[in-house]
Amino acid sequence: MLTKSRSPQGKQDKEKREAEKQAAQAKRDEKELKREFADKITNLSVYQGKVLMKLINRETGNNCYNLVKEFKGSFSAGLWQAVAFVFGSSLKQQYDPLEADQEIEKIVKEVQKLYGYRDRG
Repeated sequence: MLTKSRSPQGKQDKEKREAEKQAAQAKRDEKELKREFADKITNLSVYQGKVLMKLINRETGNNCYNLVKEFKGSFSAGLWQAVAFVFGSSLKQQYDPLEADQEIEKIVKEVQKLYGYRDRG
């Protein structure tokens, strides 16, 4: 009985094609996000940008530095961290709902209640 064996080269080719598909999809997703949100995000005040970074941390569990680093690389993350520093902020800031970010957390909870959001816990 003959069995079809996969050569290591065939497996590598398949993995490469899959990685290329994922990269192409990520580029399409990034382009769509930029089209939809670029104007809104670039017109934020420094304070609004800080709040947005805290909310991103709240929702993802990751700070913005780590997210930029993961998707755009270390150089880009370092560059944007330097820009944030110039404006008195940090991409590495954490969300602290019990202390520093109590007011934001209160507002988030009110908005969730308003829109009928139920915690998945």
